[in-house]
Amino acid sequence: MEKTFPFPWTDSFTCKVCGRLVTPEGAAIVHRCTRCGTLRSNRTAADDNPMKLMSIALKPLANPPFPLERIRELAGL
Repeated sequence: MEKTFPFPWTDSFTCKVCGRLVTPEGAAIVHRCTRCGTLRSNRTAADDNPMKLMSIALKPLANPPFPLERIRELAGL
């Protein structure tokens, strides 16, 4: 039996029925309307610009929602 890891972020990567690891079959971009705040999702397609998709995926890493200089304090270390 494949090992599953006891980390909360791996829950979405394990089968809810048998507990084995699963691989993603696609991706979706979540859009928020700047006027009303409505959230919508749109699946990525083969003809999407891969550089644009990577820039969207990396945006939270480049601009985290918390101050990096306080990461030890926020993590309780």
